Amino acid sequence: TVTLLLANHSSDELQFLRAVDAYKQRALYYGGLARVLFAADAAPQFAEFMRPWGAAADAMLAMPEEQLAQDAALRLRLVRVLRDLRGFLAAVASKANFVRFFEWLMPARIELVHRAVRMAHDVPVQIAALKLLAEFVYNRTQRLNFDVSSANGILMFREASRAVFEYGRLAMGTRAVRDVYKERYKGVAVCFTMLMRLIAGKYVAIGVMPLYGDVALEQAYRTVLELLRQFPVQDVIAYPKLGKAALAMLEVLLARANVDLVPLDAPTYERLMLLCVEAFDHAETAVSSAACSVIDGLLTAAIDGADTGHSAALVELVHSRPDITQHLLRTMLNIVLFEDRPNDWSFSRPLFCLMVLHREYALQYTGQVVQYQPPERRDDLVAALKDLLASTELVLTTANRDAFTQALTQYRRQVTAKNLNLMVPSSQTLGAPVDIMKHEAQEAMDE
Repeated sequence: TVTLLLANHSSDELQFLRAVDAYKQRALYYGGLARVLFAADAAPQFAEFMRPWGAAADAMLAMPEEQLAQDAALRLRLVRVLRDLRGFLAAVASKANFVRFFEWLMPARIELVHRAVRMAHDVPVQIAALKLLAEFVYNRTQRLNFDVSSANGILMFREASRAVFEYGRLAMGTRAVRDVYKERYKGVAVCFTMLMRLIAGKYVAIGVMPLYGDVALEQAYRTVLELLRQFPVQDVIAYPKLGKAALAMLEVLLARANVDLVPLDAPTYERLMLLCVEAFDHAETAVSSAACSVIDGLLTAAIDGADTGHSAALVELVHSRPDITQHLLRTMLNIVLFEDRPNDWSFSRPLFCLMVLHREYALQYTGQVVQYQPPERRDDLVAALKDLLASTELVLTTANRDAFTQALTQYRRQVTAKNLNLMVPSSQTLGAPVDIMKHEAQEAMDE
């Protein structure tokens, strides 16, 4: 029975395969068949199993692209094939079996996926193609760890970068849409996820791509950054899947090891920092933590670069806009001083970088915060802040970071133990600051 099913898996006698909207059931069905197929030596059966899909893909590739785009019945068949392939591919766990699928798809049949991405008038086809590519580049169970001499990773990166560029160009167009999420943002979120998986998978040496003139990396980076510049920040955060995908991608793109490869300019830097600030209040803790990681990666690279002479463009960018980093410092201090969040650790990392950059400003602002509190709470708050601000030397090292994070945890304990209900100041209500360090010295003299 199993052998018969593997040989006739796309039979029209299976009623649920006729419904175009039953994609979850189709994915589950083909995922199960893939596991059965690969349970033993799949080499003899793989070609036969893929034959129906191959015949359908080859037939559609033989047609002019315009005919495929205009024929509704063909587009329906195409979206079914794309979704079925994605369900099948998601169950591929080993490198050997993935290579079989790779050789089946590349280099000829991947062109059908690109044709689907370019069908701007048929959103379901576009999304199905993008999600197939996002699964294709996903290093699930380390299945994409190719041999050192293999060019497969580079080839995959080029095809995925091309798809991101093609869809990004359409998404940035002026075409009117009725449902902005379904017709624009949903596909963009998949592109963000695709690029994140490409870089996080670590099966492509992206650092050497610019050295031999490969423009795929820069093309992908410029496309996603331009998308983030064009879309309203409020929209990116308002749609949960889009916000989550955007911050997860930025966390990988702007990690310390990759940040020098990203073409950042002043407007992009400002937009990304604004996006991170908006993400601090996202409903999902993972998103606000990713925003913290983005800021931490950028500022760590800038501080290290100022000391070592590396990342000169980023160093100049960060130091040319102290208003941005000071706003970040105020915002993050308000969060850690007045709110009790489950991811205080995440906020502590970039906050320490900001205090390294703006030590005097941090002291001034915390002094103003103390001055804003009722007199009966000031001494207790000063004592707690004194321990926090004097916990470590403001030099960017791992030991100092950890000491600051521990001090922040201790601050939270002191505030909770003394039941300090602190008042959050606004920029209009801040008065003259209290000198917290001088306050400590004066107390010692009085004693």
